[in-house]
Amino acid sequence: MVYQAILSVLTNSNDGSIHRFAHRLIDVFSQLSKLNPIKQKRPTLAIKAMGLSFNNPVGLAAGFDRTAKFLPYAKFIGFGFVEIGTININTTKILDDSIATTLRNLKKAAKHKHATQWGISLGSLRNKLDQQTADDYNKGMDLFWQYADYLVINLSRPESDARALKPDRYELDLFLANIQHHHQHLSEQRQQTVPLVAKLAVDYQQTENTTRTIALLKQRGFSGVILAFENWPDIQQTADFIKKLKAEYKGFSLIAVGGIRSTQDCQQLIAAGASLVQIYTSLVQQGPLQTKQMIAKLIKQV
Repeated sequence: MVYQAILSVLTNSNDGSIHRFAHRLIDVFSQLSKLNPIKQKRPTLAIKAMGLSFNNPVGLAAGFDRTAKFLPYAKFIGFGFVEIGTININTTKILDDSIATTLRNLKKAAKHKHATQWGISLGSLRNKLDQQTADDYNKGMDLFWQYADYLVINLSRPESDARALKPDRYELDLFLANIQHHHQHLSEQRQQTVPLVAKLAVDYQQTENTTRTIALLKQRGFSGVILAFENWPDIQQTADFIKKLKAEYKGFSLIAVGGIRSTQDCQQLIAAGASLVQIYTSLVQQGPLQTKQMIAKLIKQV
């Protein structure tokens, strides 16, 4: 309540200021929680997905913590995992300052890493699914491999060819094969396996393309898919779609994000077959304390 009252005073819900101020407020609230003299035991709900173990299935979606600044405070809210980024790489230019900052923050946070898993979302500002775009993603894997518990190839960029109404299946498959080949090379070179997933935008009117892309991802050896639901009328229809995918692609990790605002929403999607769920907007709107209560309530009820 205090968080929401402060946010309403500082921002206008009709512009982007709510997101700017929310970051600052959540940072302050999270740091203050460190001063609590009573050390509370974090409730856990062991979950396995992508070959990894999570202490609960609720994570922070990419977009909030773009430079890994928030990592030291995530455990105080109770997230089972945090996804950093999306980090856009351009191999034709010198790495920008934000990438250097992210690497520094990750190195610092890694010294005190706790049970929260880290995902790193990689992107490219190019829309074509060609060799240069693949090089951008592959460079991202090179840079962030040592810090990632899992890596994300973000294909949800609005103008990307991956989001075309009828994407070129051969072009997409060749692109994914390129990514997977480099991932395999790094696994062997660094003697470490880091699960690789793709993030897809799932438009309510274009679900057939999504299922075809998931089939390609599974064939190419990806560990799972993040489904970013856009413009879906309600959580029930989202759950129905996940249930359908779960039956068709058994053993493939499905991670849901979009439209999740409550413990009940999380429960419904997990019951339908989602391995993990991610939130973003609800954290911004409700604040860290209410989000912490939501996660704790889910763990007690599942």
